[in-house]
Amino acid sequence: MTEDMNSSVQSISEVCAATNILANDTRDECGDLVNNLDSQGKLVGQFRRLD
Repeated sequence: MTEDMNSSVQSISEVCAATNILANDTRDECGDLVNNLDSQGKLVGQFRRLD
């Protein structure tokens, strides 16, 4: 492989790694959001029962 090709492969590899990290972070954030919304929904339900 030429130096340019090697550099391109390295760049693609780095972009893939960064995309993977971003995807994992996004999945974790979505999980947290779902849990928060679930908790808020339960709280709202409890408040409505108090009325």
